[in-house]
Amino acid sequence: MDATTSLPARRDHRPVARRIERSFAALAWFLHVVADIWREWHGNERCVRALAALDDDDLPNLSEAGQTLRREARRNMRVN
Repeated sequence: MDATTSLPARRDHRPVARRIERSFAALAWFLHVVADIWREWHGNERCVRALAALDDDDLPNLSEAGQTLRREARRNMRVN
């Protein structure tokens, strides 16, 4: 009996590698789109002005990120 007969048949891994590459490409595209949307929303001047115009009574309704954005918006409104 040959020593190599007990080894499994060698399989081609190219289809698996292609699937992995496609998955990484899809993930990179998704992250790019999310980053673009994030930048668009956070860079929107109307949204920043609306946050700056909120009263202190509305502060508990905002998330921590919203409160931070409001603080920055108010700081920027004072400077301009």
